[in-house]
Amino acid sequence: MTAAQACVIMSNMKQVSVREVQHHLAAVLARVQEGEEVEITRRDVVVARIVPAVGVRGGIERGSRPNYGTRLRMMYGTDGPAGSAAADEISRGRSRDE
Repeated sequence: MTAAQACVIMSNMKQVSVREVQHHLAAVLARVQEGEEVEITRRDVVVARIVPAVGVRGGIERGSRPNYGTRLRMMYGTDGPAGSAAADEISRGRSRDE
């Protein structure tokens, strides 16, 4: 990134005070959700930056989760892990207690 590009990014970045964030959090988050980065200032000093969760930095998209079923099949094959189901063990334990 060149110095000119950095200046453009900084000039487009919204700065809000801590007080504004406290009173208008929903509006600030709406801007972030639209892709804008927001800097939080306290006494005109930047103390934090809120950035979109999904974007250039490799955030995780909402709803994307690991496929655990596929992972288990890769580890154990189609039969699943050795052993009995937890429900079967609970039923056996209850029948012994009676």
